[in-house]
Amino acid sequence: MKKQISCSECQNKIADHQNSYSLQKNQDRHFCSRFCLEQFYHEQREYFADWGRGLGFAPENLPPGTSANNTNNANKDLSGIKLDSFQFPNSWNLPLGCFLYQNEKNFIIRIYLLTELDYPLLLLYETQTNAGNEARYFLDELREKNENLKQEREELMISPELSFELDQMRSSLLADLIKHKSDTDIGLESCELYSGYIETTLQSPDEVYAFSYKNGKNLQIFQKSLFDQFPLNHLPCYYLVICYELTQTSRFADQKDLIDQDDPVFLPLLCFPTQDENLVSYYRRGEVLMRRSLN
Repeated sequence: MKKQISCSECQNKIADHQNSYSLQKNQDRHFCSRFCLEQFYHEQREYFADWGRGLGFAPENLPPGTSANNTNNANKDLSGIKLDSFQFPNSWNLPLGCFLYQNEKNFIIRIYLLTELDYPLLLLYETQTNAGNEARYFLDELREKNENLKQEREELMISPELSFELDQMRSSLLADLIKHKSDTDIGLESCELYSGYIETTLQSPDEVYAFSYKNGKNLQIFQKSLFDQFPLNHLPCYYLVICYELTQTSRFADQKDLIDQDDPVFLPLLCFPTQDENLVSYYRRGEVLMRRSLN
C-alpha cells in the first residue's frame, strides 16, 4: 500500500508519492501541483528580492509558472557558461542553491529551491550585472550570511523536526510582516544591520505580549524603543523580536537540552527594526506581560 501524503500548501491528499513535487526527504514537504509549490514559497521570493535590493541589485521579474521544468532549467536555458554554484542553509532551513552564469553580455545570478536530488526545482531569485566583481560580491555576501545562520543552528542543537516547525512559522510570520510593512519603513534587507539589538530587546524589553498562534503554538513578541540609542532621521525607532516559547509541556518537550525545568526557552523566529508606529501597534497583540529579564 502506498503511503498517503498531503500537499503542504492545500492539504489535499496525494495518492502517489512519485507524482508529487518533493523536497529533501527529511523535511517531508510535498506539493500536489506547481501552483501549490509556488504559492507556498512566494514569501521567500519576496525576501530575496528585498535582500538583493539592499545590495544594489534589481531583481528580474519572475512570471507565474517559473520553474526548472519549463522556462528555467539551470543547465539548458542560458546561452552561457556556469562559473560557480553552491548550496547553502538559510533562515527557513530550505534546500537552496545559488548559480552564477556568464553569457556574451552579462553575469547572471540565480537562487533555486532544490529537489531531494539537489536539482533546481523552483526559481526564487534572479538578477544580472555586467560587472564580474559585482557578481562575486553578491555571492560572497550570500555565503557569509548563510554561514552565520548555519553556525547558529549548530550551536542551538535544534532537531530536524523542530527546525521544520520553526520554518513553517517563520515563513508565515514573514508573509504577514511583508503584508503590513510600509514601503517607507526600514527595508528587510537592512535587518542584519540591527541584529545587535536582539539580545538587548530580549533582556530588557519595553513591552512583551504573549499570544496563541496557529494550532495553539505559544509565541511572544518583545518590543523595545531604540530612539535614545539610535535615532534615525529624528523618528522613533523600535526593535521587535517574535519568539517561539519552548516549554516542558510543549510538543517539543524532547528537546530537554534546551529547556530549563522552570523557565521556558525563547527561540527567535523573526527580528526586525521599524520606524512605523502603525506596525508597532499592529504587533501589540495578545496578553500583556510584565517586563522581565530572560537571564
